[in-house]
Amino acid sequence: MGKRYRYSIKTLWGLAKSKELLLTGDELHLLVNRETGKDSIRELNGSELAHVCRILQKQKDDIKRQEGTLPEQKGNPQTSRQRRKIAQLKAQLSWEERNVRALSHRMYRVDTVEWLTYSQCQGLIEAMKAMLERKVQSENVETSQKREGETDD
Repeated sequence: MGKRYRYSIKTLWGLAKSKELLLTGDELHLLVNRETGKDSIRELNGSELAHVCRILQKQKDDIKRQEGTLPEQKGNPQTSRQRRKIAQLKAQLSWEERNVRALSHRMYRVDTVEWLTYSQCQGLIEAMKAMLERKVQSENVETSQKREGETDD
């Protein structure tokens, strides 16, 4: 016969108070009431307690999984390729993530690239491409001026 794991009220509270979920007592009681129809955690029988614990564990696992996903897997799935392009441009411009977020906020009042729509991503890409072009042109001018300065000697 297989070993059965018995959930306890202590386990239930431990899951609810975990750093991923951080549920308040009221939130936990609402969840218990929604899932079992009971107002008190002490009224739960073993199977009801196990059911609520499994729900909390699944929520906790989902949050952990989300935190571990790559940036292009988060957010709007329609813009994942555009966000990869934004990441490439960010690297070419030698920017940090905060620079991209600041530009996104300035252009669209949206603080995270993952929240942008398809057309907003396209506009952000075009703006970053223009900035990169200006950066390359200014670097070319600087190098040509240095060469001219060296030949004048």
